[in-house]
Amino acid sequence: MFCKWCGARTDGAACPECGRSIERPGASISLGALLFMRPVLEAISRGRFFRAVVAGWWRVGAVLGGAGGLILWMMTWKAVFELPPLGIVGGFLAQMLLLVGLYMVVHEQLIRAEEVDALPDSEFTVIPILSIMLRMVGEQVLIIATVLGTGGFLLATFAGTALRRTGIDFPMDAGFLGGLVFFLIAVAIGIGALFLFYFLAESLRVLVAIAGNTAAIREVAAQWDQRRSRG
Repeated sequence: MFCKWCGARTDGAACPECGRSIERPGASISLGALLFMRPVLEAISRGRFFRAVVAGWWRVGAVLGGAGGLILWMMTWKAVFELPPLGIVGGFLAQMLLLVGLYMVVHEQLIRAEEVDALPDSEFTVIPILSIMLRMVGEQVLIIATVLGTGGFLLATFAGTALRRTGIDFPMDAGFLGGLVFFLIAVAIGIGALFLFYFLAESLRVLVAIAGNTAAIREVAAQWDQRRSRG
């Protein structure tokens, strides 16, 4: 450091040129350094907080849901082996299909969590996340409905009336036609849910686009008014 009196360079407590004592600045802690809510609120307003929380919960939910679904999948094997030989074939196919459906739901949710995590900072924090969530729900309903409908069709076709003896309460008449009707109804419900949730998600995106365009128009109008007032 340098002496404020003569400008000589010194590292001691006194200046070697003029002999005056050197005052060293002490460590000080400003009040602003102790107050941390402002950066927290700024992070929340930019969406970083919501993105991290939602993406994290979706990942945890996917893992827990996958584990719970796998446990239920293993427990249903008991009912499958109570079926007649031909019914066991249908039950085996249905079980394999359920396993694939479980993987699809878990992986789809993890993919949507990555999309939430990759969202950029913007003026709108929650709406983009909600749009992704609506699409995710619609996709999961379609997957679950299609898998259950196909599995029910296989069980009804291969097992027939033997489903009643295992305690499986099939909503349709057991057999090929009953299973086919069940499959068509399930797929129709899944497609309808996908259409509905995608419509809601796109409606939110349209609202965001309208809000952004409105803000841009206001800014252009304000600039034009300023130019006219100057002219």
